[in-house]
Amino acid sequence: MSSYSSFELVYDPWLNMMYLGIGLLALGSLLLIIFGKNYKK
Repeated sequence: MSSYSSFELVYDPWLNMMYLGIGLLALGSLLLIIFGKNYKK
């Protein structure tokens, strides 16, 4: 058993690009729901 605990902070330079990608996927999904064609067979 250790007598102390520690944690490490890691900087991820691609984190903002990941948020941008998730936002673009969400925006595309919403646009498909709103403006998508209704296919009825």
